[in-house]
Amino acid sequence: MNIDSQTLKKLGRQKVVDEKGHSKILSALWKDKRVVLVFIRHFG
Repeated sequence: MNIDSQTLKKLGRQKVVDEKGHSKILSALWKDKRVVLVFIRHFG
């Protein structure tokens, strides 16, 4: 799936919580390397 650059910029500004509970800006994850993002939705 290809994402256009405008959508990628918007996505990159979102805050996420890492495995240790620290808040980060999403784009910091792909600043220095390639990443694969997987979003899981929890129902319940």
